[in-house]
Amino acid sequence: MNAIRFHHSLVNKKIPILVDSTDLNYYFQEQGYQTILFDDYDFASQQLAFAVISDYSYHDRLMQLSRTSKSTIIHLLAVRYDINPQIISYSFEQLLSCDPQFPLLKSAEKPIIYISLGSVTSYNSKTFFYQQCLQAFANSEYTVVMSVGKFIDIAELGKIPPNFIVSNYVPQMQVLQQASVFITHGGTNSTWEALINKVPLIVFPQGGDQYLVANRVEELNIGVWIKQKNIAPLKLRSLVEQIIKDEKIRSNIDLLSDSLITSGGTQKAVDKILEFKQRNSISHVLQ
Repeated sequence: MNAIRFHHSLVNKKIPILVDSTDLNYYFQEQGYQTILFDDYDFASQQLAFAVISDYSYHDRLMQLSRTSKSTIIHLLAVRYDINPQIISYSFEQLLSCDPQFPLLKSAEKPIIYISLGSVTSYNSKTFFYQQCLQAFANSEYTVVMSVGKFIDIAELGKIPPNFIVSNYVPQMQVLQQASVFITHGGTNSTWEALINKVPLIVFPQGGDQYLVANRVEELNIGVWIKQKNIAPLKLRSLVEQIIKDEKIRSNIDLLSDSLITSGGTQKAVDKILEFKQRNSISHVLQ
């Protein structure tokens, strides 16, 4: 099934969804989908189904069963692991909003570099920066996807090399799922999405907390922080090549990504906050 048919089947509810919890079962039924609980599914059947997994232990079971199953299970990896249905629903809605006609999905034979300075105009209106990127990766061995923000006139950037996809808007999660490296401003949301998708970062902070994020990226060795305002195109290209080949960075980002996926999500965060509140309330009473 190619990407366009996959997306069409998902949007039009033509294929059932395999779920691993009653909460997800309720959510997807509310959305009009036919659902099957994981523990009730017959993997010996010759059936086609999507799978949404919120518990990492079910992911391991799915991988084991896939070796002998006669079914075709399409695992929706874009839907993040989380026991909180609200997070699942957000991720699922993001998946439904993806553009299956986006040209990257039709051809991704080369390693992909994704470039974006975010959605805030004061950060992403950097014509010179984008022109440097064009020079750095023109006619290279990479496919380069570059999001330039809604106020940049792409025609003013000059000739676009054939290995570039330049757009005022790019479906970021869709691209990060296939990217080999992310050249970014280091916004918190962009950084989390890169980590979830195990994509190393090259950070050009533009303001605010992005410098803190860049510093942490450097400390954890999951990418690099570019401290100079301007970087020579050849140096940027060399840096990308180093990052893609760096096994230590790849190992670090794999570990960090897995820890985020299995951390318990927002529900665990809420539980910890309530525990802290209760503990401090009791302490206050004792005093």
